[in-house]
Amino acid sequence: MALRHAKQPLSPEDCRRFGLPAGASFADAGNKVMAFLAAQRSLGRPSDFPKRRSRELGLGRERFAVAAE
Repeated sequence: MALRHAKQPLSPEDCRRFGLPAGASFADAGNKVMAFLAAQRSLGRPSDFPKRRSRELGLGRERFAVAAE
Protein backbone atom coordinates (compact mmCIF):
# COMPACT_ATOMS: atom_id res chain seq x y z
CA MET A 1 0.00 0.00 0.00
CA ALA A 2 2.93 2.32 0.59
CA LEU A 3 3.82 2.10 -3.09
CA ARG A 4 0.54 3.73 -4.05
CA HIS A 5 2.19 7.09 -3.39
CA ALA A 6 5.72 6.40 -4.73
CA LYS A 7 6.39 8.51 -7.81
CA GLN A 8 9.60 6.68 -8.77
CA PRO A 9 9.47 5.36 -12.34
CA LEU A 10 9.23 1.64 -13.02
CA SER A 11 11.71 -0.08 -15.29
CA PRO A 12 10.51 -0.55 -18.88
CA GLU A 13 10.27 -4.31 -18.27
CA ASP A 14 8.05 -3.82 -15.19
CA CYS A 15 5.87 -1.35 -17.10
CA ARG A 16 5.37 -4.00 -19.77
CA ARG A 17 4.55 -6.69 -17.17
CA PHE A 18 1.90 -4.50 -15.57
CA GLY A 19 0.53 -3.37 -18.92
CA LEU A 20 1.40 0.24 -18.17
CA PRO A 21 2.89 2.86 -20.52
CA ALA A 22 6.64 3.50 -20.44
CA GLY A 23 7.59 5.87 -17.65
CA ALA A 24 4.78 4.76 -15.33
CA SER A 25 5.48 5.02 -11.61
CA PHE A 26 5.33 2.56 -8.73
CA ALA A 27 2.15 4.39 -7.70
CA ASP A 28 0.56 3.53 -11.05
CA ALA A 29 1.45 -0.15 -10.60
CA GLY A 30 0.21 -0.13 -7.00
CA ASN A 31 -3.11 1.38 -8.05
CA LYS A 32 -3.49 -1.26 -10.74
CA VAL A 33 -2.83 -4.07 -8.22
CA MET A 34 -5.29 -2.59 -5.72
CA ALA A 35 -7.95 -2.27 -8.43
CA PHE A 36 -7.43 -5.93 -9.33
CA LEU A 37 -7.81 -7.00 -5.71
CA ALA A 38 -10.84 -4.79 -5.16
CA ALA A 39 -12.59 -6.42 -8.12
CA GLN A 40 -12.56 -9.80 -6.39
CA ARG A 41 -16.01 -10.36 -4.97
CA SER A 42 -15.61 -13.48 -2.88
CA LEU A 43 -13.07 -15.64 -1.14
CA GLY A 44 -12.53 -19.27 -1.99
CA ARG A 45 -14.41 -21.81 0.08
CA PRO A 46 -12.46 -24.45 1.99
CA SER A 47 -14.08 -27.13 -0.17
CA ASP A 48 -12.43 -25.54 -3.24
CA PHE A 49 -9.00 -26.68 -2.08
CA PRO A 50 -7.77 -30.26 -2.36
CA LYS A 51 -7.69 -32.20 0.89
CA ARG A 52 -4.78 -34.32 2.03
CA ARG A 53 -5.65 -37.68 3.44
CA SER A 54 -3.88 -38.89 6.56
CA ARG A 55 -2.61 -41.94 4.65
CA GLU A 56 -0.89 -39.68 2.13
CA LEU A 57 0.85 -37.87 4.96
CA GLY A 58 1.97 -41.09 6.62
CA LEU A 59 -0.31 -40.51 9.59
CA GLY A 60 -1.99 -43.82 10.24
CA ARG A 61 -4.13 -44.71 13.22
CA GLU A 62 -1.12 -46.14 15.01
CA ARG A 63 0.23 -42.64 15.53
CA PHE A 64 -2.81 -41.69 17.58
CA ALA A 65 -3.18 -44.98 19.46
CA VAL A 66 -2.92 -44.82 23.24
CA ALA A 67 -0.44 -47.24 24.73
CA ALA A 68 -2.08 -49.85 26.95
CA GLU A 69 -0.61 -50.19 30.42
